[in-house]
Amino acid sequence: MEAAGTLPENGTVILDQDGVRMELFDPYWVENELRFDVRVENNSGVNLDLEVERAEVNGVSVSSFGVYYMYAGETAYDYIVFLLDDSAASENIESLRFTA
Repeated sequence: MEAAGTLPENGTVILDQDGVRMELFDPYWVENELRFDVRVENNSGVNLDLEVERAEVNGVSVSSFGVYYMYAGETAYDYIVFLLDDSAASENIESLRFTA
């Protein structure tokens, strides 16, 4: 996993189930990419393979990526990327949905 830099103490918890906790932090733009730093804790007791898929920004389907192979007991720091084309590009994000 790639280091995302120093994260604040607390982000927005989007998953906290069965020993897996995922937090997103404030978004930022890199050209046409909307990025969120993420912290994932795997205390499930098993190795995990998480993948971001079926992403939508402002109701428009977009390409995204964030793949995490994590050993049991591991905490990872990385980022999730949403690739926005002209139809979805907006600095005014009203809704964001994805499946992991």
